[in-house]
Amino acid sequence: DDIRKKLSHDLVSKMHIDVPGNGIAMAVPMESIGGKTAMDYLASGQEIKKGAERDMNATPYTLIVAIAESGCMDLVMDAGRSAGARGGTVVHAKGTANDKITSSFFGVTVASEKEMVYIVSKRQDRDTIMKAIMENAGQHTEAKAVVFSLPVDSVVGLRSLTDQEEPEE
Repeated sequence: DDIRKKLSHDLVSKMHIDVPGNGIAMAVPMESIGGKTAMDYLASGQEIKKGAERDMNATPYTLIVAIAESGCMDLVMDAGRSAGARGGTVVHAKGTANDKITSSFFGVTVASEKEMVYIVSKRQDRDTIMKAIMENAGQHTEAKAVVFSLPVDSVVGLRSLTDQEEPEE
C-alpha cells in the first residue's frame, strides 16, 4: 500500500499526470502469481504478508474493458457515455485464433481485427455503464462487443473521478 501511494504521488509530482491530456495510471490488484520464482521477482525484496488478500468488490474503482469489431468504437463509447462514462482509451488488437477459425483470402490467413476500449469508472457506476454498452453495442449489433471489468485499487490522472469525495476503503 505504501509503494502504491508513493508511485501515485510521484506520477503526479514528477510526471504531472494530473494535468488533462497527460494520461492516467491505475493500480490493478494481482489475483495470483504463478510460482515462487515469479513471486520473488515481482516482490523484489518486499515483505509479503500471508493473508493480505482483499475483497475485490471493495476496490473503489473499476476498469471496464469492451472488445468490439474494428471500426465500432464510436458505437461503444457513445453507449458508455450515455451511462456516465467520461472517456476511454482505445487499443487496436488482433485475434490469435487457431487455423480452423481464421479465414483465408487468396491463400493468406486473415485474423480478425478488434478494438478494445478501457474505461475507468467508480465502482458504483460500473453496472450502468456495462449494461448500456451491452444493450447498445453488444452481440446483437455490428460492434458485437463483449464487456468485462477488473478491480482497480487507485487511480491518478482522472480529475472527474478523483476530485469528488474519495470512496472509503
